[in-house]
Amino acid sequence: MSQSALVFGWLFTVALVLPVAQGEDHCWDQDVEYQGTSLGTPQNAKYSGACQSFCQSDVSCIVWTWTSSSQTCNLFSATTSSSTVPGSRSGPSSCTIEVDGSGTTNPSKFFWQVMELMMARSNSNFRLTYRAVGSGTGQKEFSQVEDSDYSAALSDFGSGDIPMSKSHYDQMVAAGREMVHIPFSLGAIGIFHSVSVAEVGSQGLKLSPCVLAKIFSGQITEWDHAEIKADNPDLDVPAGTIIQVGHRTSGSSSTGGTTGYLESKCPASWKMFDTQVDMGSGSEITWPSLTNFHPVEGSPGMKDLIANTPYAIGYLDAGHGHQRGFSEVKLKNEDAKWLTTKEAIATVIDGNNGIAAAGKSAVENGTIPADVTDDWSTVNLYGKAGPNTWPIVLVSYIYVNKDWTALPPGKAGILKAFIDYVTGSEGQALLAEYSFNSIPSAMNHWSNTWTNVITQPGIVTDFTFENSTDAWNGQHPDVISAKRNSYSMWK
Repeated sequence: MSQSALVFGWLFTVALVLPVAQGEDHCWDQDVEYQGTSLGTPQNAKYSGACQSFCQSDVSCIVWTWTSSSQTCNLFSATTSSSTVPGSRSGPSSCTIEVDGSGTTNPSKFFWQVMELMMARSNSNFRLTYRAVGSGTGQKEFSQVEDSDYSAALSDFGSGDIPMSKSHYDQMVAAGREMVHIPFSLGAIGIFHSVSVAEVGSQGLKLSPCVLAKIFSGQITEWDHAEIKADNPDLDVPAGTIIQVGHRTSGSSSTGGTTGYLESKCPASWKMFDTQVDMGSGSEITWPSLTNFHPVEGSPGMKDLIANTPYAIGYLDAGHGHQRGFSEVKLKNEDAKWLTTKEAIATVIDGNNGIAAAGKSAVENGTIPADVTDDWSTVNLYGKAGPNTWPIVLVSYIYVNKDWTALPPGKAGILKAFIDYVTGSEGQALLAEYSFNSIPSAMNHWSNTWTNVITQPGIVTDFTFENSTDAWNGQHPDVISAKRNSYSMWK
């Protein structure tokens, strides 16, 4: 006599002939034996719970198989397949599946909504987390398990609005690892300021790339400078008003996008105010050590500076700036048109707004590599042509390892389901709520990447999505159902 139920994506069967120790975690597959990379000689185990405990105490173990007839336990660091063997039980190291990521702050609210939504829509025991720490830190924590150790990742996935740096990429390859870039959105970096509307005038504040380069390099320090006034004759600020410049501290994709744009558009002006040394570009650079330059931590720090400091200027992803209602600098695009990110997003030509137009141009001119495992460090969408195209557009990526064979079945399944949702139609449509753009279909490689590039574990829990009622099947724990929700998500 036995009773069966699906729990946490695993078949749980209590059979009276099998001993069950009190307090065991019940998340096994009954009558299933795993095959894979064994961690040594089978151990004696009176109960399947003891086998799971052995697995938990071995950092290399991801799954286990317990055989009732011999009361032995096999531990595995990777799976290749499974088979039906009566009297066996197999399961993961832990019954709680956790997937943790870190990286760019720009799409963090989008990630948090997707993660909360997935957890609310499932009755499985999994947890998704994301630390918004900037693209630079996200790259470090994905490329290294600790400082300078590229043998493994600390996080399950990383995210950034810039490709993995060549330095990190090369050191991962040298350590025997391959990684994959998964593009999932396009976003604009805007230049925002706190000069009052009355002082700016009705035409808005216009700053050419070379003038902007001189401001961020410390060469122009006052708002009434002649080069600023040349494009802004209506600007009326007190004489000698100092420009309060905000810049990010830790590695930031917003820094990378802004400095990359300035370096590419006006290299002659992008030089340190005193030494005339090239400022360079990247997620971290050396900024002028002037009293009107203010280092800030993350997008929240930049928002606070612009909100609370008169006559400030700084760079933010468009979504953060729009949500706070900040005034925005007009930049001149490749077609010599002055516009803000808000205007670029609102202007649709041939079906593309000014952010999507940059992505379309990148696909058409071969900017995006065909191989998702290649070095993508030179990829950027700065200064693309088009009458409505915004000049500083970033591609947001999820970084994952190519080799997933060491992931437990449930963890591999949840990580895949998260990326499925982010790159799928519902996730792509959700991006607009945060002033991000979906990626062109020609850049959305995830389905092919999963099928033909990722080295998959032998066993992956297949999480599916229920959007219309599917009686009985929709109640299974490996189904993420739109018919299930939480009150906080509903309201």
